[in-house]
Amino acid sequence: MLTRIKTLVVLPLVLALTACETDGKRREKAKAQVAALRSALDEFNSKQGRFPDKLVELEMARVVSPLPKDPWGNSYQLIFDRGQPLVVCLGADGALGGTGPGEDLRSDKP
Repeated sequence: MLTRIKTLVVLPLVLALTACETDGKRREKAKAQVAALRSALDEFNSKQGRFPDKLVELEMARVVSPLPKDPWGNSYQLIFDRGQPLVVCLGADGALGGTGPGEDLRSDKP
């Protein structure tokens, strides 16, 4: 009986810690990909004289191949803020905004 209680208490704790570690690693990978895509935007701009309207143009121009998905399987977003392109990863929740693991990662916020 005591072993069963330990299992019921310890197993969820271990699973929660594993999930946190996984989210942390995913966020680090996403940060690296966001930085790489931002650099690819600059390369595209230097070759084409403009920034792309969509990230897929990086792939079409063979600046990036293939265009990566974020660590949660979602597409990276390209938005423009005051004329400057930003690469955005929507985080674990796959939606704009969010907190914690769902917080967006943006190329203008290292």
